Amino acid sequence: MRLWETWLLWSFFICSWIVVSAPDITHYAYSCSLYHFL
Repeated sequence: MRLWETWLLWSFFICSWIVVSAPDITHYAYSCSLYHFL
């Protein structure tokens, strides 16, 4: 579905942005997990 694909793409973009803005691996992993499970 288009909406689901858009959500996955947006989640990937957010995770990538977190890596650039906050390279701390713990913060990155926690943030990505939080976004994917919400």
